[in-house]
Amino acid sequence: MDALQKRPRRPAADSSAPGPHAARQASDPALTARVHLLGRLSHERVQDVLRAADFLVLGSHAEGSGYAVIEALACGTTPLVPDIPSFRRITGGGSYGALVAARSGVHAAGGRL
Repeated sequence: MDALQKRPRRPAADSSAPGPHAARQASDPALTARVHLLGRLSHERVQDVLRAADFLVLGSHAEGSGYAVIEALACGTTPLVPDIPSFRRITGGGSYGALVAARSGVHAAGGRL
């Protein structure tokens, strides 16, 4: 219990992917206090970020391998991912994380948090 009380307060979300929404995230006042764009991270830093996170949230509509989900699970982070074949296999049908309907958007995922 002491370890949990000593944990530093984290932002609600960190994003290391400079995707098409990065500019909007960086300038939207509703998001700036809760979403931090981290940019390119070393592999060691990715592990640190995943270990500190409560969830890994991905919005992929198709994924061949799902390495990000595998890395999150290896770091003890719960994946919250679309119900697509690769994620379904990796999470044991949602036994190790949560699956949301593919293409349902962040709103569906947020309701599960």
